[in-house]
Amino acid sequence: MTLDSAGDLQVDSGALEDIARRWVLATTVEAALGLSERIDAIVARLESLTTSTTAPLASTESRLLTIGDALSEFMPLPILAKMFIGAMLAWLRRHGFDGPLPLPSPSPGARLAADLATLAERCAATGISPAELRDRWPGVPPEVAAMVRQFAADHCGFGPLAWEAPGFDEPSFVLEAMVLSAGHLRGPEPRQEPIATVFNSSLAAAVYLALGSWIDVAERGILMVRRSFHISILPLLAPTASVSGVTPIDILFARFDEIADGLPSPSVLRMRRQRYETSTSYLDRNGIKPERLDHLVAA
Repeated sequence: MTLDSAGDLQVDSGALEDIARRWVLATTVEAALGLSERIDAIVARLESLTTSTTAPLASTESRLLTIGDALSEFMPLPILAKMFIGAMLAWLRRHGFDGPLPLPSPSPGARLAADLATLAERCAATGISPAELRDRWPGVPPEVAAMVRQFAADHCGFGPLAWEAPGFDEPSFVLEAMVLSAGHLRGPEPRQEPIATVFNSSLAAAVYLALGSWIDVAERGILMVRRSFHISILPLLAPTASVSGVTPIDILFARFDEIADGLPSPSVLRMRRQRYETSTSYLDRNGIKPERLDHLVAA
């Protein structure tokens, strides 16, 4: 995996698929179960850090570094998931398994859509259409504004790949999604009991379990990274910056190892920010305005 000149991650999919195939062919029941447990532990650690409302660590800087460490451990998983899922499923099919995939039910996307449908119904009951709400925001009745803001808080993390791009954490984005989805939203599907699966070996059962963990990571990858950024990292920028003698936005342009070992000079951090703000192809592609970072830090 390498970064290109635009800062985008380039993955040698052929090499990763080969690694995945080799792992499946060489695996044992213990290895397959161990992989599943390892993935679940990494996911649980990141979720715990993101959802925790307490800060037991000695300082905001140490908490920020702990979150950064958890993200560094988690972020390769969604990338690898794309390759491992295909290789593991192919192995299972070759070994006689023709049952259903271990998909999350309901999926994160299905839950989001169902919740958005519920919000649309509640807003419609006030007599204001989604388009009117979008056009009048934030000048809408307080009870409607409260519902939209609560939805945004509850669904923070859903959105584009770029962490800083507007997503469902912002009421304006939520309202735009309601307008675009008008007439196509549905409430929650009736929950179905999972279909019983039958395996011809303990290894197949273990690989299937590991496959479920990889699918779960693929489903929630962007959600977890974005949520960690908005819920856990953004609130720590200002206190960390005040101790370091820089601005909160400066911290966004520092690497985690630099936060731990000593920040670059303010001029270097400002240069990085200027380079970011003049990367029009990246900003335009992700719908990010140059003043977006000021908005995030001030929120």
